[in-house]
Amino acid sequence: MSYVPKILIVDDEPRICDSLKVLLSRHGYEVDTCNRGKQAIVELGKKYFDLVLLDILMPDVDGYHVMDHISRQSPETLVMVVTGHASVESVVIALRSGAYDYLTKPFEHEELLKRVQNALDHKRLKDERKRAEEALTKSEQEKEGILNSMSELVACQDTEHRVLWANRAAAESVGMAPEELAGRHCYEIWYGRGEPCEDCPVSKACKTGQKQESEVASPNGRVWLTRAYPVRDADNNIVGAIEVSLEITESKKAEKALRESEEKYSTLVENSLTGIYIDQDGKVVFANNRFAEIYGYPRDKLIGIESWRLVHPDDRGLTDEIRTKRLKGEEAPATYEARGLTKDGDTIWITRRNTRIVYKGKLAILGNIVNITERKQTEKALQENVRRLQVAYEQSIIYAKQLNEEMMERKRAEEALRESEEKYRDMVENINEVIYTTDENGVITYISPVMESVSGYSPSELIGRVFTEFIYEDDLPRGIKEFERILSGNPELSEYRIMTKSGETRWVHASSRPIFKENRAVGLRGVLTDITESKRLEAQLQQAQKMEAIGTLAGGIAHDFNNLLMGIQGNTSLMLLELDSSHPYFERIESIEKQVRSAAGLTSHLLGYARKGKYKVKPLDLNELVEEVSNTFDRTKKEIMVRREFAEDLPAVEADKGQIEQVLLNLFINAADAMPGGGDLILKTTNVTHEDMKDRLYDPMLGNYVLLTVIDTGVGMDKDTMERVFDPFFTTKERGRGTGLGLASAYGIIKGHGGYIDVDSRKGQGSTFSVYLPASEKKVERVVKAVKRLTKGTETVLLVDDEEVIRKVGKELLEALGYRVLLARDGKEAIEVYKKNLKDIDIVLLDMVMPNMGGGEAYDRIKEINPDIKALLSSGFSIDGEATEILDRGCNGFIQKPFTMKELSKKMRRLLENK
Repeated sequence: MSYVPKILIVDDEPRICDSLKVLLSRHGYEVDTCNRGKQAIVELGKKYFDLVLLDILMPDVDGYHVMDHISRQSPETLVMVVTGHASVESVVIALRSGAYDYLTKPFEHEELLKRVQNALDHKRLKDERKRAEEALTKSEQEKEGILNSMSELVACQDTEHRVLWANRAAAESVGMAPEELAGRHCYEIWYGRGEPCEDCPVSKACKTGQKQESEVASPNGRVWLTRAYPVRDADNNIVGAIEVSLEITESKKAEKALRESEEKYSTLVENSLTGIYIDQDGKVVFANNRFAEIYGYPRDKLIGIESWRLVHPDDRGLTDEIRTKRLKGEEAPATYEARGLTKDGDTIWITRRNTRIVYKGKLAILGNIVNITERKQTEKALQENVRRLQVAYEQSIIYAKQLNEEMMERKRAEEALRESEEKYRDMVENINEVIYTTDENGVITYISPVMESVSGYSPSELIGRVFTEFIYEDDLPRGIKEFERILSGNPELSEYRIMTKSGETRWVHASSRPIFKENRAVGLRGVLTDITESKRLEAQLQQAQKMEAIGTLAGGIAHDFNNLLMGIQGNTSLMLLELDSSHPYFERIESIEKQVRSAAGLTSHLLGYARKGKYKVKPLDLNELVEEVSNTFDRTKKEIMVRREFAEDLPAVEADKGQIEQVLLNLFINAADAMPGGGDLILKTTNVTHEDMKDRLYDPMLGNYVLLTVIDTGVGMDKDTMERVFDPFFTTKERGRGTGLGLASAYGIIKGHGGYIDVDSRKGQGSTFSVYLPASEKKVERVVKAVKRLTKGTETVLLVDDEEVIRKVGKELLEALGYRVLLARDGKEAIEVYKKNLKDIDIVLLDMVMPNMGGGEAYDRIKEINPDIKALLSSGFSIDGEATEILDRGCNGFIQKPFTMKELSKKMRRLLENK
């Protein structure tokens, strides 16, 4: 059935509502009507409408109020204003308020129908485009997820063997990020070569246009099975290849070991004193020399012979039964005696020992036999002699002695049985694991007392009930299936959840085996262990690994983006330096500079999440900082009541003020978004210790902490939203109204300061964010801000950066400040330039992340040449991490990209003048 559009008519004239409803209903629309604005708001809350025909002037609330409600609560609904009081001003106001179209009374019905159809067509196209975009995004994410989940190394290369893209496994195999592989030659990355491998499958695939496969060995002895698939463009020209590699080093070693093992065991088997054979599908498929000798056959004549032909007719039923049970995995005698038939038809006695194996991919019986015919003949003769002696012996004395011995033995056995029962009962009832038994229907027949500490049920409450009553609903089908599998003779180790008497869910680990009586499973016996705590720790580890991985990605993106911004910022600063404020482009260039600073603020969110955002750590008064930021927030959000409850004896925290301000603003804005109609924002500070942070998903360091609690009375969150609230780019806002980086950066900043942040929320009951920062014994420092001004110099600067655009704009910036500039593309070139110009260079402006040799190693090598070198580090990352380590080794300063000309001039003069 096709979809019927839903239209709501809102007009204080009932006649107009009725006539329009009749008209639109005749044309296939589903129509509702309202005569008041408040009534329309109620109807919009009950039902979704595609289009609202809305009058502006109404007795209770006007149409603008209704449009504002629609834009907030149902933004997908289109509005067409229909009014008899039209003016240019009212048209502009209506369109700015979110109206799609405007129609003035009176109007022709055809005109109304055309406008309505246009609006619905517009909405349908918009919805279809949105669904297509979402499907495309999902498809790309699924493809990327599939590639990164593969254990094989996957890389796309052009015809020159340059890597275009690679999956995570390929990058991790050489300790690099996927984006670092792009543009580099595959033979350089994986094989340390200067040219393609001799048997390169990529070269062959690009040349032949066919899939190629070969084994390639790297210099370190690792062996790879590599397949290459040609890639063609739209004109069917080969433009590269997809290379898929799987390391087979261990399998190659295993093959060699297997050959050596087969040679060793073949010698043992062929020289064994017992007959060895393999029976598969009822036929002999292997036999050693001794087996052939016992049955009197040439060895080659035994292969393929039906096994039953080697067994005496009277014992064929026995051997077939034992063989069948062995193949099924059922209990059967490991060793037994049966008669055999030789090639000449003679009967011989054989002792057999059978084992189930997998031979060439199928089940088979591996057997050992010993010819005991002579022993049987001797036993028969001995038995006949004993029988004759027994007849001659006095039966009464023998019987009396036997009776006395049997009575004594029974008494000893009964005493041993009582002691054994007491020992094992004490053991079962006092170990930490739960011991249990069930019958074949799953009814609990015994359970040890420790089960009460796990489930809250006493043994008397459990015995006689089916175990499935206590399994968590989602795990019940698996629990039943595993019970049936274990009962069929396949022991299993199982993990599932149970429901306790108090309604709590707990994880248990069960190890069970079947109980056999007369070769039939009559129940289960097993051990149950409470693993709830280990499951919690496992979930904690997975969450920490996920956040760490996303943080690494976020930091890399921010670094590369800051490098791009540096080029824009530098060129902007140079243009502003040469332009007068009256120039027609002066304001536009200033606007570009402001946008660069805004973009740098966005990357600071990413660096904050990646825990690379601590710039200037100082002792801070958290009460004072929260008071300052919340006052600013309070002035912009009049509908929210801010209440503060600060601890008076709060110690200082060592933190970057700007970063903590960012955390506070993100938390306050998040609270405001959760209270669109206003509400209360409660801010509390408290002194706590690690003891107050128990039962969290993290394990806090020992010591004192300052706790900031941010409580709102907003809409709250469900469980799924709460679990993802700190993920980067996750947002519940509509597209275009949020980046999803606010709470993610807050999480990273707090973690980077050695603290913790968590959230507790319920749908409709508001949210509580708890921020823990380590307390400090240091005193709070008060700093007076200095006025920034442009200062110049005449010294010689060595500028080192791998980005050409940064070298170019950096050179121009420094020359504009009066400096003489020398350039280097990486650390190695920087060392050569420095050696040649040792006496002239006054300071080195050094990038951190570069190919061939990074900034840290380059600094160390240059310092070996000149211990008094002055160096200013520059990076798209923040000062945290590697930069801090370089500074600790004596480097003079740090400046983060993108930086302005004023910031650069101030840093340069401070270092050169030793301030």
